[in-house]
Amino acid sequence: MFDKSTTNWKKRQRGGQKVIGRLPVVSILDTERYYLRMLLLRKSGAISFDDILTVNGLRCITFQQACQEYGLLRDIEELLTSYNLSLQKLHLPTVDLPASVLERVNFDVVEEQAKAYSYTMQLNSEQRNVVQILLSAVYNNAADTPKCYFLDGPAGTGKTFVYSTLLHTIRGRGDDVIPVASTCIAATLLIRGRTAHSVFKIPIDLNATSTCNLKPNTKEADM
Repeated sequence: MFDKSTTNWKKRQRGGQKVIGRLPVVSILDTERYYLRMLLLRKSGAISFDDILTVNGLRCITFQQACQEYGLLRDIEELLTSYNLSLQKLHLPTVDLPASVLERVNFDVVEEQAKAYSYTMQLNSEQRNVVQILLSAVYNNAADTPKCYFLDGPAGTGKTFVYSTLLHTIRGRGDDVIPVASTCIAATLLIRGRTAHSVFKIPIDLNATSTCNLKPNTKEADM
């Protein structure tokens, strides 16, 4: 805590003022801040960035490297080796998808299919109906098919869960999708979500003649 009388930081004592502290959620796409947050949640008494980056006397270059040195990140191959297992021994199902689909996506289609099934099974009847309507709008190319929908409801009624189900289902079919939100906080609630300013290259300072700076032949433009 910060002591105003001495203008210094000092450790908080038990039995003092009751305070609830929190660290804001950070998207894993913001790599360095994501791993910095991970370190702060597990290393107490850090006094500087150098202190956070130093693990067993070794000063790491990045926060991700520091997380690896602490054992906070483990590779799947390392986990399998430690249990004397391999992917073959686990009898995993084969991936029955065209090579063209697997090459064009940057996510695990089979994993997305499994998540889509799991999420769909948890939907109530109203949520399931919404997902079906939205999927029909996505894949129906008829000119008279409505493409703009507004999902409204009080907090905690499952709107984000519906969005997640929709995203997993579309990706499970081998199609990529970029969920876009108006603010960074809202974008972090969506799976691989991004802000509208980031995707559409909307200028920060807007005026009557402002235009989006979305360049042709980019992934965003193609989608």
